[in-house]
Amino acid sequence: MDAKCPHNGAVNCGDCRMNALCLPMALQADEIDRLDRIVERGRPLQKGEYIYHAGEPFRSIYAVRSGAIKGFTVNNEGIEQVTGFYLPGEVFGMDGIGHPNHINASIALETSAVCEIPFARMEELSIQIPSLQRHFFSLMSREITNDQQLITMLSKNSAEERVATLLTSISARNARRKLSSTRFRLPMSRADIGNYLGLTVETVSRVFSRFQKLDLLVVDKKEIEITDLDRYRETYGRAVDDPDGFWLGVANERIQWHEAPTTGLTGSFDTIADGPLAWFADGELNVTVSCLDRHVKTQPDKVAIVWEGDEPGDVRKLTYRELHTEVCKATNALAELGLKKGERAIIYMGMVPEA
Repeated sequence: MDAKCPHNGAVNCGDCRMNALCLPMALQADEIDRLDRIVERGRPLQKGEYIYHAGEPFRSIYAVRSGAIKGFTVNNEGIEQVTGFYLPGEVFGMDGIGHPNHINASIALETSAVCEIPFARMEELSIQIPSLQRHFFSLMSREITNDQQLITMLSKNSAEERVATLLTSISARNARRKLSSTRFRLPMSRADIGNYLGLTVETVSRVFSRFQKLDLLVVDKKEIEITDLDRYRETYGRAVDDPDGFWLGVANERIQWHEAPTTGLTGSFDTIADGPLAWFADGELNVTVSCLDRHVKTQPDKVAIVWEGDEPGDVRKLTYRELHTEVCKATNALAELGLKKGERAIIYMGMVPEA
């Protein structure tokens, strides 16, 4: 195996291409050698392999050398909650510091290599090397801040803001690794993204499609390209600072209304428990006319929907003509069941294009 290969267990801290981001960034050359003596490097991990399970005794923290790691917890009902994604140069496993056992579990999202740093030995070394201790406290502070930001994001932000925040984070983390901040591959599945952001898989896919229609992104399965980073940041900033005004402008520009709305969001994410939220409540439109009929007349063979399943390569595209046919089939089926104008029907559908 190439000595420079990030999966190579023989790579030491001094040679590692991630040493500008990891713990050694705070150390002098001789101090790096001392840290290197306590670091344990095993074989590469394959996709789906655990680094540690929840409930296992806490003994070490870990640094990602290559690949990507997912942290998650499982509640008493067996429901998984993703707690973080860790990329090369980032440290994880700190959930066990305040407990005898790990609270979370961690698993490789793809072929990955990690460095295991026994915590007891690092504590001893930190006493001898104050800069190591200071840097580790900085990493812990960053982890706490990330947790707080996630809680805030899940409690207040729209689906678009949540997805944009994740993409902005990955872009910035890539830039710190001297990689492209505008073209990157998402190592996690759409399901993991939705779980982490508190969204359904379908919503995540719709947000990606919406960003493509706004010409902010090019999405090809797990490959992401931010077409204009400055414009993306400017658009993202406007959406965060004034989501009401931003999405009102988008809606008026891209939707054909009978009566154009004058208000964006009615209600507040801060008081969502006190009542439902509503978007464009004073607007009036025919959804089928706005989203389908007008396009069938002018551009019937243009792709209307790019549907992506959770697995890479599971893609289906529908033109407006094909979509019109499917809508007519669904309408006729509901009419056969006796559904009349003004009545409401609840239809549960899985992860399929028709949903």
